[in-house]
Amino acid sequence: MSKVGRAAYSASRARLEVVTADKTISKNESGELYAVMYEGEGALTITLPSDAEEGTRYNFWIPVSPGSNIVLSSPAMFAGAVSWAYGGAGTGVVFQVMANAGDNTLTLDNDTESGSWIDCVYSTQNSATGEWFICGFISAATTPAFTTVA
Repeated sequence: MSKVGRAAYSASRARLEVVTADKTISKNESGELYAVMYEGEGALTITLPSDAEEGTRYNFWIPVSPGSNIVLSSPAMFAGAVSWAYGGAGTGVVFQVMANAGDNTLTLDNDTESGSWIDCVYSTQNSATGEWFICGFISAATTPAFTTVA
């Protein structure tokens, strides 16, 4: 007789790191949760690793509104979308902001509100060179922007 299926047990927890200055992430930091708490001048840049492995994953949370733009960049392109909403004038409309082929940078404006988040997972399933699957929710007056930066 077979055993009743059991849920997997994982005693691991995401390590929380507070980001207050530019950060280049290594592939060995996979699974970490980053609380982006930046109130400085000029854009804060977070760079994903160029040597990521299949399944490398990072979570970025915005617990307080930033003082400047937040730029998430990567040597590999982004694939996916973030949901964006701005409740100004009572609209509460939610849009999907899609990454286009070659886009490797996501910029969040300094009006991004607390509670916004981004999740990134690296994969080589759709691209021999690899790409970051990206999703999230951004609450801001300014639309988040995916761009291609050389």
